[in-house]
Amino acid sequence: MGASKSPSVQSPENSKMPLGARGNMSKMEDGRKATVKEEDRRKEEAEIEEVALDRSTKLLNSRNNRRASVVIQFVILACFFGLYFLLDYVVVEIGFRNNIKKTLTHLKRTSERMPYIRYLNAFTQAYVSQNGNITSVYAYNNLDGAAGDGSIDFRAGYKTLIQNNAQDISDPSNLEFPGSFDSYLGAFNAYYNGDLCQSYYKSKDSSSFEACNKVSNGLLTKGMALSVTTLTLNSDDVIKNFDNTTADGIKTSLRSTKFVEADKIMKYIMPPLADLKTSYEAAFQDYLDSQKKIEIIKFVLFIIFCFFVFFFLWQPYLKNLKDKIFRTKGMLNMIPMDIISKNESLRGQFLGDNIMRAVK
Repeated sequence: MGASKSPSVQSPENSKMPLGARGNMSKMEDGRKATVKEEDRRKEEAEIEEVALDRSTKLLNSRNNRRASVVIQFVILACFFGLYFLLDYVVVEIGFRNNIKKTLTHLKRTSERMPYIRYLNAFTQAYVSQNGNITSVYAYNNLDGAAGDGSIDFRAGYKTLIQNNAQDISDPSNLEFPGSFDSYLGAFNAYYNGDLCQSYYKSKDSSSFEACNKVSNGLLTKGMALSVTTLTLNSDDVIKNFDNTTADGIKTSLRSTKFVEADKIMKYIMPPLADLKTSYEAAFQDYLDSQKKIEIIKFVLFIIFCFFVFFFLWQPYLKNLKDKIFRTKGMLNMIPMDIISKNESLRGQFLGDNIMRAVK
């Protein structure tokens, strides 16, 4: 026998409700459920839109967050470069310029001494040989090239120049030179303030050394500075004792002890002066060579520093910036178009050129 089917059990209310009414209730229930799902979907979309909008707003508002930090970094780097060049100018360049000025001024003064002495001696001889005729002796062209009228006493003028020159040369503040001039300054002090015969002529030959010691009762052994002063005084004595009444008086003055003595002094101080000039030129060249080496070292250090900045500061900065730009592009691409179209501020930023230039 087959199993008998049991009849379906229905609730008393449903059994009493017509079939059409039960269908309407089922549709109403389905509509209510659909409405609830739609509302849930809209709420979810609204939440997603709010999150995306908040994220995009934060992205736009964060574009200047690191600007101050980047500006400070570049300002610090610029200040470092500026400080380097400032210290280089103050410590090296100004010192180099002052040393060049001081050493060349010293060269000028020492080079003027020889012609000044020669001119003093020449005008003294001219005065005596012209029998005291001042007009004929002093009627040379002036320094500006105009014809002289005999009113300028050139002998007295060169005497004053020699005295001023001696004061300038012997001033200790004018002898503060770089280390390259130590050898020159040693010879200079030995010639000017020490025994000139011992310092210069002893190494030449014995006859010159002995003759130097005999000049003016050993005057040259007391230094070149005193010898030059004696030259100017002897010139005054020759003019003072000049007897211009007879021809014999002229010969006597030209052969006087003071005049012959001045001529010998000049003879023995000229070679040391020329030797000092040669020594100065060598010291000056050594100083220029040392400064050239310093400039090369400065240039090499600057190049090394530029390489350091480029490879260890600039390249990492560019890499970090590139990564941030790449991440910014990704974040911008994640913003839905409907969010952009609904937000006026966001839409205005995208329509402008700033973001487009930033992501290119």
